[in-house]
Amino acid sequence: MGNAKGTRRRFGAVRQYRSGRWTASYLGPDGQEFRAPETFETKKDAEVWLSQIEADLTRGNWQDPDAGAVNFREYALQWVDERGLSATTDELYRRLLRLHILPTFEAWTSTRSLPHASAHGVPSGWRPRVRPRPSPSPIDCSRPSWRPRSTTS
Repeated sequence: MGNAKGTRRRFGAVRQYRSGRWTASYLGPDGQEFRAPETFETKKDAEVWLSQIEADLTRGNWQDPDAGAVNFREYALQWVDERGLSATTDELYRRLLRLHILPTFEAWTSTRSLPHASAHGVPSGWRPRVRPRPSPSPIDCSRPSWRPRSTTS
């Protein structure tokens, strides 16, 4: 589908609002649509912004604009809360976070930045893939199915 000039943009889209200002949008590597954080006075400004984003994507320097929108500590604690874990597993995960994971992330991010995230954040909307917990086995696992060897000969 072409525009009024009969040509089609090869990357992104530029649109004009009723106010006369311009906006730009593009599809990120994951197929999610991203819009410019601000509007532009001219169509040329919107196209320049879009070409800079395209160059970043081509060079591999693009970062998700939503990266870092959620603090890692908050996200990790929320993740544990949402799992519906037994009391002992919940306590274990929180202890591991408190003693190992959070201090490591805080020390690591103070010297280097995380890829695709800010110093203490993860992308908003990011969810790890969690497989559903298996249902309890109908097989009685309380007794071993094998018998120990007899020690008498």
